[in-house]
Amino acid sequence: MQGWFLSRKSIRVELSCGSSDKKRVLPEDFFQGRMFCLMADNFFSKNGLRKISRNAVSSLGDDVKRDKSFLIQQKFIGSDFFSCDIFLSYFALPSEVDTALLNEKILSGGKKLFLPRTHLDSYFMDFFEIDGNRNIFEQVEKNNFGIYEPFVNEAAFDANNFLGKRICVIVPCVAFDRERNRLGHGKGYYDYFISVLKKNFCGKAELSFCGFAFDEQIFNYIPVSDNDEKVDCIFTDEEILV
Repeated sequence: MQGWFLSRKSIRVELSCGSSDKKRVLPEDFFQGRMFCLMADNFFSKNGLRKISRNAVSSLGDDVKRDKSFLIQQKFIGSDFFSCDIFLSYFALPSEVDTALLNEKILSGGKKLFLPRTHLDSYFMDFFEIDGNRNIFEQVEKNNFGIYEPFVNEAAFDANNFLGKRICVIVPCVAFDRERNRLGHGKGYYDYFISVLKKNFCGKAELSFCGFAFDEQIFNYIPVSDNDEKVDCIFTDEEILV
């Protein structure tokens, strides 16, 4: 039996019971008789997986994360998704795939770019448009957690203004699984936003939800609840999951 913490690859093998093409739901007796059975509840909990994923990303180093982020952004720019009309992107945390290059490409291509601003008291977020004719850092500020967010302005994202258009939401993560389930930071910002957008505008606008992740953030299993939202595809530095 491979060791659990030899590498993220070995963890991924164990999570899938030895084969990446097996079902995500593990058999009920998977842990019976195993020496790590006492770790099961924590390891397969959302918080347990968050800790594993964050530790894996933090061990990469800034240079590696920068190179991986560049590859992921280049893959996305070379895909059909980049032909969308409107993009809802983000400013990356240190543990997330950087989007600076992509955001610049969106603006230089004359496309519309919106970035999120969170409401800490309600776990809701709005997206505000970034003016491509101005420096992006003149249009944002750091919140209490040191994350860049756009200033509140009159150009808040409203899908009613883009009916019939192609709208692409770039979704960060703490982790994804191979069935495109997402594990976020636990506040539900993106799950709520995606669910509302799908409910109100599916069929009225062409919606795409694309996840960005380092390969180290991809698991074969993530526990999901009824409120969790999948993405349509995931771009990593090693593959594109659809």
